[in-house]
Amino acid sequence: MAQTSNNVPAITLVKVGRVTFVSGLYWQILSSPRAAVYMPEARRLAREERERSGVAMDVVAVRENKESVQAGFVARGAGAKRGMYSLAATAADVIGGSFIAAFDLSDGRAAVVAAMNGAIIPDSDQVLPLDEARLLVQQLWNDLSGTTKDGEQLAIYAPASVFPGADQPEIADLLPGLKRSQRLRPLSRFSKREIIVGAMTVGTLLISLYALNAYQAHQAELERQAFEARQRELDRIRRQSGRDAKAIALSHPWSASPAPSVMLGHCTQALWSLPLTIDGWPIASAVCERAAVSAKYIRGKGRAIDGFRSKLAAWRPDAAVSFAPDGSAATIGFAVPMPAGGDDALKPITPRLETLIALLQKASLVSIQQQNDVSPMVRVAPQVVEKPSEFPKSYRPQPVAGEPPATPDWRTFAWSVTGTNRTPATFLEGAADEGTRINSISIGFANSKLVWSVSGEIYGK
Repeated sequence: MAQTSNNVPAITLVKVGRVTFVSGLYWQILSSPRAAVYMPEARRLAREERERSGVAMDVVAVRENKESVQAGFVARGAGAKRGMYSLAATAADVIGGSFIAAFDLSDGRAAVVAAMNGAIIPDSDQVLPLDEARLLVQQLWNDLSGTTKDGEQLAIYAPASVFPGADQPEIADLLPGLKRSQRLRPLSRFSKREIIVGAMTVGTLLISLYALNAYQAHQAELERQAFEARQRELDRIRRQSGRDAKAIALSHPWSASPAPSVMLGHCTQALWSLPLTIDGWPIASAVCERAAVSAKYIRGKGRAIDGFRSKLAAWRPDAAVSFAPDGSAATIGFAVPMPAGGDDALKPITPRLETLIALLQKASLVSIQQQNDVSPMVRVAPQVVEKPSEFPKSYRPQPVAGEPPATPDWRTFAWSVTGTNRTPATFLEGAADEGTRINSISIGFANSKLVWSVSGEIYGK
């Protein structure tokens, strides 16, 4: 809605998931001391504004705090509807006290709101281009920073482009603090005819409304749980990688995976620690993946599974074991925890590919000579192929500002080296961590000699 008067600001709808916030309410102080008369006074103020400016008010948000009651009005035709949430009221409830906040909408605009001792500052409730938001936040800071009571600090939350040095808020952080009191209410009364018609339909709607409310409550709970799970995963990535990570990091499969240098160290150590035999059962193969090692052992002559289980428990009590139905083989597994590598920046894919391939080519990888080979050992060429980019299996795209589109916007190349007698830690020494991840490191045997294989992925634009 365009600016309609000197007092009524422009209304902006901000959609976050299934929730629609409304910014730009026309805030007024109500004098009524009792909740029962809030709406009559709000209607009276709406009539007076219409007579003064010609702007008809449609819906209103009523906010109570310790010192006052405020009504935030929305002009008719602005697009706001009953049930939508006031962005300013929600932010005031969630943040509390005295603050200035600017939420980056990731489209060149920011939603600004400020409160003093719990009361919303009327002219602060706006969505503005970033340069105008910067000026408004600075003006609010200049006006409010010396007016707090009882030594209370004026908190400020804003992206660096709006107010350098402030903590940057995410608008999605407001979702867990949603309350019914923050919703917009209609100003108009129903006519007698409308009341009669409504009463006649109530009976047929009760069951449907109950089912709908139950469904919405269930969906809201699922959304809350999903939001908390995303926050926990983001916190884990930040803590383990020691790097910042925004919500978009959850859509990148490399963010939660360990850096190549870390995985090389952990996996090589874990694979070398495997016994060559356990109670006479020789090892056949083993693989180390992102968080665990799995190894297969073949039953030795005259050996039994109870002896294998006993020796395994003595070597590593935390290892799990399963046996083939005929008892001819055993598979063991144990955890190898590795920290997340973090959200590497998306850079051009070609230089990353060329750097890795050149490193592998210079490493002079040699294969174990096969039984029927008559030629000397030959070089092992790395395999590189482009594959479809995918989100992590646990990721669900969220329609929130700053999150990615419904399809990945990066390229993915799978690479592998198989059948080499050199450890990956040796021939991958010096490989860049950024933009590269290792999926697995495995060992096997050819002609009774140990051979290594490694596979991974490279990401970029």
